[in-house]
Parts: sequence; structure tokens; C-alpha cells
Amino acid sequence: CASTPCTVCKMLGSEYGWKNTKKKSKQSIKIFGEDDFKFFIFICIFIFCLAGLVLLITGIFIQLDLDGFTYFAGEDYMAVTTFITVVGAFILAVSCLGIYGVFNDINTIIYTYTFFLFLMITAELAATTSALKLNTDIGEKVEIKMKVGLENYGKQEQEEVTMAWDTVQGNLKCCGMNNYTDWLEEDLEIPSSCYDQIEDADTMFDIGCYDLVLTRIGTNITILTVTCAVFAMLELLALAIIGSSSSKINTKTFQ
Repeated sequence: CASTPCTVCKMLGSEYGWKNTKKKSKQSIKIFGEDDFKFFIFICIFIFCLAGLVLLITGIFIQLDLDGFTYFAGEDYMAVTTFITVVGAFILAVSCLGIYGVFNDINTIIYTYTFFLFLMITAELAATTSALKLNTDIGEKVEIKMKVGLENYGKQEQEEVTMAWDTVQGNLKCCGMNNYTDWLEEDLEIPSSCYDQIEDADTMFDIGCYDLVLTRIGTNITILTVTCAVFAMLELLALAIIGSSSSKINTKTFQ
């Protein structure tokens, strides 16, 4: 072989023989690395932070939108809006913890964060269900609240009812449930809030408040429902991406 530099001799004598060539054919190719996985987690945390911020703002906005006459919306409405506000704030706080765990490679925090996210998604779906249920009978509840409010307007220890009627009539420029005659039927004087106190104090609002209040509350419930449902789906997708990418790290091999 030393005198005959043939191809066969080179293959047998060289340390880069056919065995090493065979090993190269089984070289592993990483589809996802650790940095890629962290990037996916960071994107997902960003989605959760956005969801928490939007839910928090939505809950606060919906509560403030009926400021002064939330009495007509009922306790269930306030409970749902307060619940979603707390959920949004909690998601923001937990997401900050998740970011800390990702950048410091603390697996315990990451796993705990994922567990809490499942709880938050469940809470959002529960809020969505409650809002849908609330929207089905909100008309009846508002009507009952308004009728009771008419009967108790101006009475002692009924300041909340009186303030709610004055606020809704002044803000929405309406009078009574259907019109001003609702006050006369209760043997009450027409409240001053039924009159335009800004442009002309002698001008009475000629439309009822029931439809306006119902539309306002119904719109808020719809906003709450859509927001919770959309972000719950996005968060489920984000968790699916995390699970899919983590299962592929260093597992794909091409021959």
C-alpha cells in the first residue's frame, strides 16, 4: 500500500476511514435550541401581559362607565366586572415573576408560572360564561331595579336609589323608565334631573331611561365577554406553542 497510492489503501490506512463517514451521516441537527425556547416563552409571556393589561383596563372602564348608576346593573354585573379586573391585575403580577424565572433559568418559577396561567385561563373562561348568562336576563333585572327605584325615590335611607336616578337622568338626558309620566304615576314630583340644567332649565327630557341604560349595560357585557374569550383562546395557543417547542428541543435527527 505504501508503494501503490491507490484509493483502497488510502481508505484503509487513513484515520478518516469509512467508519467516520458513516458517523457523519447520523449527525444531529437541532431544530430548537435553548435560546429559541426562551424566545417562545418570552413571546407567550408578552401575550399574557397584554391580556392582563387589557382585562384590567376593560374591568375598570366598565365599572367607571356606569359610575353613579351601577345600582341598575345589579350585583351580578358588579361581581363579574370586579372579578375580571382582579384577574387582569393578577396576570400582570404573575407575568413579571415569569419573566424573572425565564431570564434567570429558574425552572421552578417557570413551572409555577405555567400552572398559574392555567388557573387564569380557567378564570377567564368562567368569567365569559358568567357574562353570557348575565346578558340573557339583564333586561329583566334592570326593569325590576328601575321600578323599585321609582317607588323608593327620595325616601329616607334610599340615598343610593335617589342618586342613581338623578345621575342616570342627568347623564343620559332621559326621564323615568319610559317617560316623565312614570313619576306622576308614583304620585311624585318630576325630579329636577329630568330637566336640562345646562342649556335650558325649562326643557324636560322626553325619552325614557330604560332602553338607554339597557343598551349601555348590554354593550359593556358584550365587550367583557369578547375580551375574555379572545384572550383565553390566545393564551391557550401560547401554552400550546410552549409545549410544542419544548418537546422538540434536541429531539429531531436526520440521517
